[in-house]
Order: sequence, then structure tokens, then C-alpha cells
Amino acid sequence: MLRIYASELRALLHETSEYPQIETGGSLLGLWSVNGNPTVFLATRPGPGSQRSATHFVQDAAFHNQVERRLLESDGIQSLGLWHSHHSLGLHELSGGDRRRTQDAARRSRRARSCDLLTYFSGSSTQAGGEISVKPYVYTDAAAGVLAPTQLVVLDGMSPIRAAMLRAGGDAHLSPALRGAPDTWAGPWRSADSTAALAAQEEDQPVQERHRRSLFGRRPKEATVETSAGAPAGAPAANSVEWEELLERHVAPLLGGVDQAGLECEAEPIAEGRALQVLLRTKTRTATRVLYVAWDGRQAVVFRDTGAWANRTESVEYVRENEAIALPRALDGAIRGLTTAR
Repeated sequence: MLRIYASELRALLHETSEYPQIETGGSLLGLWSVNGNPTVFLATRPGPGSQRSATHFVQDAAFHNQVERRLLESDGIQSLGLWHSHHSLGLHELSGGDRRRTQDAARRSRRARSCDLLTYFSGSSTQAGGEISVKPYVYTDAAAGVLAPTQLVVLDGMSPIRAAMLRAGGDAHLSPALRGAPDTWAGPWRSADSTAALAAQEEDQPVQERHRRSLFGRRPKEATVETSAGAPAGAPAANSVEWEELLERHVAPLLGGVDQAGLECEAEPIAEGRALQVLLRTKTRTATRVLYVAWDGRQAVVFRDTGAWANRTESVEYVRENEAIALPRALDGAIRGLTTAR
């Protein structure tokens, strides 16, 4: 589990709400329990030298290190990790780049554990004031990228660290990156587990490895052949296709042009394994497409497709919720669109 004081959750939710079309984020500082569960005592906003765009967030490293040194000396707490938003991008999990960033930082600092908090606008709430989802992640082996099933636990009231900072001079004296949410702000939000919830979540239960699959380096298989009736040859009965079947039989065979196009590609199971979230991105991180794939009883279809660009302030819905188009056509369009965007 990941614990966070209500004051710190409000701070990062308020920051997310102010930037509905670009990624934002900050640092997480606190303590680890004996069984490897973090408690967040301070969540910052972006440092003055941070980088933000529709598809990219990089925290100001100098600011992050300065805050950690100060709090380690004064209160004995340290960096736990980072939080960031995927705003209205449609990507509701950590990207491969997010995970590699954590792995690289863990190797450099020789820290075994790390955590992340991901925020994004829920459903079609893509503007300030819309409901925000918060998803926690805990790495049991950060250098290896091993994640665990994680639930968010909110501790009532104000963090003692923030209370001490306010006693020292009030919110007005803090840098913009350290300010909390206004007292009058009360934006809607919801908690989302980063994996299927554990059957029984006990206090300080040891974390377990998270299942995840990447498409990096995957060799394309022979493409699925469509029959005259429109259903893929050899396809299982309606509503019986799980995410591994979608990935192996329907998505992977269509990815032969991804490497040639200079794109990165990953896939994540969603909806309790009944669907796939496929991320396509230029290697320069300037453009991203996120496709949601499911089985409609006859064929693999994309029921949502969103895109975002580093040089634009708004994301685009190519296939909106409650619509669907055949996977080959949607995937081909996404690849061609990203190739053009480069």
C-alpha cells in the first residue's frame, strides 16, 4: 500500500486540475515501513527548472535534491519517488519511459525501492474541474522495474512536515513548488488501484510482483487472416478472448512496421484482462497514440484512440468512447499518423 496525508494528496490533485492538457508533476518525500510500504509526508509541485508538455514531464533535479537534503537534515525523511499526470492523454498506466526513468534513478542512487503516483482525468472529464483519478505504484526492486499490487490509503489531516513549514512563516513564504492546495479548493477525485485489488489487504502486507508485458523487441508473427464473415480465422467464441490472446494473435502480428517507422510500442492489460491498452510513441517523445483494444464477438476492435503532441496544448480523440473500428485500420492509421508527426 501507499499512504499519503490528505494535505499532500490535495496539493497534487490541485496541481493536476490546473493543467488539464499538459503533463505536470512533482516530488514525493517521506518514509518507508519495515515491509516496504511508503508514507508520503510531502508532495511538491514542479520545480522552477522542470520541463512540461503534452507528452512529457521532467522534474527539476536540482530542486528535488535540494528539498530532499533539507528535509533529511531537519526531519529525517527522504525521497520516495515522483508523481506526475497523464492529464487527458488517455494513458491510464505508467508508460515504459516512466518505468525506465525510475529504473535509471534507482541504479544511480543505489536505492532498492521507489514509488510513483499517477494522476489523470477520469472518463471524459478532460478539463479543469473534472474528476481526477489517482493511481499508486510501489517498486519492490526499482532497478529491475519490479512493481507490486498497490492500494492508496489517505491519512486524515495535514502532514506534520507541511504543518511545520506553515508554522515557520505561512504558505505565502513558500516557493510555488512547495505550496499546498487552497483551503477553498475541493475538486472531485477517485482512487484507482495500480493492479487488481488484493483479495485481502492487510496492514503492511509485503508487496508482490506485478505482471506486465512489453512489446519492445517482439518479433511479429504471421498476421491473422480475416474470413468472409469478418471474424478472424480460428478466433475463439464471442467474449472469450483474454488480453494474452488479443496480444499474441491480433496485435503483435500487425506491428511489423513499428520498428521501421522509428516508433516505440508497449501493451498493458486493462479491464481485468478483458482488453488491452496499446501505447505507440515516437522515440523523440514528441507524439503519442494510445489505443484501447477489445474483442467485440467477431474481431479485435479499437474502442478508443487518443493522441497527444509535445508542441500542442490539447489531445485529440480519433475514436471516441462507445465507438469502435477494426484493429488493423486503427493501428495502420496510428502508425502513419505518428510517422508523419516526426
